[in-house]
Amino acid sequence: TESSQMDAVLKQREKEAAIATSDAMETETVQDVKQDAAARIEGMREQLEEAAAKNAQLEAEAGRLKGELAKAARALAEERAESEKRAKQAEEAQAVREET
Repeated sequence: TESSQMDAVLKQREKEAAIATSDAMETETVQDVKQDAAARIEGMREQLEEAAAKNAQLEAEAGRLKGELAKAARALAEERAESEKRAKQAEEAQAVREET
């Protein structure tokens, strides 16, 4: 009958609409997940760039400090050598005084 055919068509269209709605929701969910992942990846990339910049800054500071340490070590070695030289001269002068 005509009424049962219309009911069948209506049910079929409702079913198709439900499937289309479900598909659209799935697509939206997938897009939301992709957008969320992209945002997280961008955030991680920014953090990585910041960390790389900080690392470069720390490496430069470490290089500067190594240079200062080497300079101080050279100054200390020179001071020690000068001190040993003065001590040796003092010993020699004392030995000369004792000989006379």
